[in-house]
Amino acid sequence: MNFESLKIQSLIWPVLFFIGGISMVYASTSYINIGLQILLVVVFFSSLVNLKSKYCTPYLGWIVASLLLFYGSGILLSKFHQREFVRSADLLDTTSSSVGTVFSVQHYENMDRLQIRVQNNHWWKPPHYYNINLLDKNHSIHKGQVIALNRPLKPIESSNIPYAFDAKKYWHLQNTSHELFLYRSTDLIIIRDVPQSFFFRLRQTTAEKIDHLYQNSSQAAILKALLLGQKENVSSKTKEVFKRAGLMHILAVSGLHVGIVSVLLFILLLPVKLLLPRSPFHYLFVLMTLWAYAALTGMNTPVVRAVILTTFYLTARRINRQVNPWNVYFWAVLLVLVIHPNAFFTVSFQLSFGAVASILLFFKTFKMWVRPFFGDNYFTGLVAVSLSAQAGIIPLLLIHFQEISLLSTLSSFLIIPLLFPLIFISALSIILPASWNWFTDALVFFSSQILKLIMDLSEVLAAWSFSSVLLVWNDLTIALIVVILLLIGLSLELRELERWVKYATFVLVVLAASNEAFNIYQKRSSPVLVRHPYKNEPVSEIYFQGICYTSFIDNVPPHLVRMRHKYYVKKKVLMSGVKDWDALYGTLWRMHQSAKYPQSAHLLVLDYIEDHTFAIDLSISSKSYSHWPFGEQLPAPEPQN
Repeated sequence: MNFESLKIQSLIWPVLFFIGGISMVYASTSYINIGLQILLVVVFFSSLVNLKSKYCTPYLGWIVASLLLFYGSGILLSKFHQREFVRSADLLDTTSSSVGTVFSVQHYENMDRLQIRVQNNHWWKPPHYYNINLLDKNHSIHKGQVIALNRPLKPIESSNIPYAFDAKKYWHLQNTSHELFLYRSTDLIIIRDVPQSFFFRLRQTTAEKIDHLYQNSSQAAILKALLLGQKENVSSKTKEVFKRAGLMHILAVSGLHVGIVSVLLFILLLPVKLLLPRSPFHYLFVLMTLWAYAALTGMNTPVVRAVILTTFYLTARRINRQVNPWNVYFWAVLLVLVIHPNAFFTVSFQLSFGAVASILLFFKTFKMWVRPFFGDNYFTGLVAVSLSAQAGIIPLLLIHFQEISLLSTLSSFLIIPLLFPLIFISALSIILPASWNWFTDALVFFSSQILKLIMDLSEVLAAWSFSSVLLVWNDLTIALIVVILLLIGLSLELRELERWVKYATFVLVVLAASNEAFNIYQKRSSPVLVRHPYKNEPVSEIYFQGICYTSFIDNVPPHLVRMRHKYYVKKKVLMSGVKDWDALYGTLWRMHQSAKYPQSAHLLVLDYIEDHTFAIDLSISSKSYSHWPFGEQLPAPEPQN
């Protein structure tokens, strides 16, 4: 990218303003939105000032008007989708029966989830869905069938517990508002049965053939995840191993897999390309195969995005247009957001497009840094791509998961090269006719050995104690890190802006470090009592000066682990009963009575069971406090000699 690609008339600015309008509707008060709006204004006007006046002056009014039009379009489109979502949700609230089309069927160990699309009479309205969690797995319901449900649906409930999975927020971004648990599939009335699509039948046949050829169930499950995007049969143990090794992304069919398939297609069709250099056959066959692959994987959203990007890129090359990777990138972004505006806030969208943007920004620089160690070869590019992608998605991982993998680059360096022969050999073993069983057996053997090697390497990497790290930072700190990374990427590509970007980056780094230092001091200096439910039982913990006082003896759930990290807990003290809690209260009371300003001492209570926050004044002599772990009347402790 060069300075010319950031001219006001390029596609980058309209899409950024369109995203700014969407963000103002869905996340108007978040730090990320505020940072986005500020960065948008600053970079826009700085670029405007640097443009030559003779170019800019005649068209300045039109430029500003068009950008404002995109900004307003983002706001209006988002409000329209939001209004239609509320209307459809209200309609499901008031009806005792509903008719819809089965949009997807997801198979899990204990149940199947049916996502039902609500029927509407207007094609221009955004789709609306509800979920049926079917505990009866002995059914033949499939995608495309029209069904009726004569039972009232329940709104998906929200969770106010920090770092716990918020089902309502997640499904809202999928345009889904209600759900229902059913024990019997006979409670669903099939109004119209439609033949299963060709790609659905092909997907089922392929999955059955994988199970037949690969007798090891773990290997078969991984292979179905790699080729078909079916992760349902991958065991929780395997998922945890891949997660700790920084390899979860290879189990989700995404842009990585589309890239591998594209490379394999170009290699296989290289003779055709050499013999018929001007024929459109090569171009059309690659595109048709990629879209067929997207259909085979169930039109998985990350795959569709990657295929859209590839389609734009190959089409531009085919018609001999100069390919600006940023314009191709933003065309794909714009197309996705026009169809589904709130997709911008989904984890899938942010990770996939964030990784691509980071590669475009940092790849050349990282490759230049890595080249002295590995030389100029395939592995140098692979390491540079992995480092570039990781640099961009680290803030997103901190926002959504509060966890980053320290082994992602190493694991990608070791595992991703193995995916090329694995996908090629396993796909070949599946499509060969049954009469070639001797050759198929050989291919299955080699595929199994590669799968075994991948699983062994993953287990070795996951066993390392430093494989991942939790960083539960303040939202403002993360927002500042996002802006810092964007500015660094901008300065690496635009040398004209390097000087002022360095000063701005330095100031933002100081602000981020100061904000997090103050956050640490604030979290550790005052006692905090946290109450929340766990398996329908209340859990109470007090965090003070890096110590966690708790009576929780089960395996700590992930959201509670993150809560402890948020308050920088370094030590855990197990409370065995009422006497321990009373002794702790007495310690806190005496500590604050002896403080210089005892009248300002308090115990902050974050009650996620009754959903409110308040403070207990520790300077008074007694307190009747029902939220104390044992609900006791707490008199002022006797002073100790």
